[in-house]
Amino acid sequence: MPIQLLGSLDNARRQTLRLVDDLTEEQFFAKTKNSMHNAAWTVGHLMFFDTYIADLFSPEDVTIADRWAAAFGPGSTPNDAISNADKAELLAQLDRYRMIMLAAVGMLHEQDLNEPNPDASTRTNLPTIRDLLAYTLWHEAYHAGQLSSWRKLNNLPTVGIAFLD
Repeated sequence: MPIQLLGSLDNARRQTLRLVDDLTEEQFFAKTKNSMHNAAWTVGHLMFFDTYIADLFSPEDVTIADRWAAAFGPGSTPNDAISNADKAELLAQLDRYRMIMLAAVGMLHEQDLNEPNPDASTRTNLPTIRDLLAYTLWHEAYHAGQLSSWRKLNNLPTVGIAFLD
């Protein structure tokens, strides 16, 4: 697997974590206005997406708990209730599924990247594994940008760029 992709995925995740690190529980789970994603939904959604990618490439069955899928999967909304969760638990699950995903993706070889995307439902727009993994990186950056905008709208301090540290 090209080391630069894994490094970029790591940098993008470090930025996401930096954007939520200083949030209190109340800020993390705050209801939003105008359908904006709150921090908890964004973190949970990224966890759900990591699980999806891990499941495509891991030799093991990777499933996510029903409560997480309902709160963060397709059709969920930023203000969906998240029962029995706290910020630390959600961040721990985010880390857990990211490690599984990176291990699975890390087993791929350069020649594998030109193979067809194993998910038929996204293959039209993302025809190869390379396209799917590039989208995975874009997806994280997209949601980190949303978190950055959310912070600004909530008068929270600007967060520096993680890879510059």
